[in-house]
Amino acid sequence: MNRIHSVLKTFVVALATVTCSLPCYSWDKKGHDVTAAIAQRHLTKKTQKKISALLDGKTIIYWAPWMDDASNMPEYKYSKTWHYFDIDEGKDVATAPHQEKGDVITAITAQIETLKSNSTSREEKQLAIKFLVHLMGDLHQPMHLGYPKDLGGNTIKVKFFNKEMNLHSVWDGALPARSHDWTHTEWAEELDITDKAAIATIVSGDLYDWARQSHAYSEEIYKGTPTDVNLSFEYVRTWTPVIERQFLNGGLRLAHILNEIFK
Repeated sequence: MNRIHSVLKTFVVALATVTCSLPCYSWDKKGHDVTAAIAQRHLTKKTQKKISALLDGKTIIYWAPWMDDASNMPEYKYSKTWHYFDIDEGKDVATAPHQEKGDVITAITAQIETLKSNSTSREEKQLAIKFLVHLMGDLHQPMHLGYPKDLGGNTIKVKFFNKEMNLHSVWDGALPARSHDWTHTEWAEELDITDKAAIATIVSGDLYDWARQSHAYSEEIYKGTPTDVNLSFEYVRTWTPVIERQFLNGGLRLAHILNEIFK
């Protein structure tokens, strides 16, 4: 019995050591929280009230990261391809072929239609808003609109502050984490200082226009990311403004869509 206790104790200690060696935060989730937090600040009172009723008192921030986990659950596995839209180098978003099982543009369009429809159930609308909030964040992560040949940077190996990573992961979490050590509330307060005229410009256009902007950033990132060096302080300094801009754009555009739906 003592031997069993000793083995279990050793296992628990080892597990704790491994767990504590992992990051105690998830900045890919933080990015979605920031996008939703900025959007929340721009929702009309009427929209906030309707969303609160639909989400049983929760805000869109609560559900913002949910889809990343949900897409790995059997009942939502169909949404795995919805997080991105791969576009070949030099191609335009408007003429690029869509994913057969859905992509971020077709998925956002479908959620908007579900929320606007008078024939969809409350449960269908609940699911649609959870998807929509997350997908608007994905639409503004440039590497979610990268090249299919490297799976949006997933097969491009780099070093980020001496850590072996792939380019997609750097942009999903490591780079935002290194740029500012803020809570999602602090991110929103610092970034959301745009005047009404600028906001009107940001929310103009449609999903294809916004996707085209993200893809243009991804092309700049491909060209501006050397794979044979250790990416560090200079890389963070260069690309932090893009992260900030995309968080803000995603939040303002999400609010614009939701206000249009629930007006």
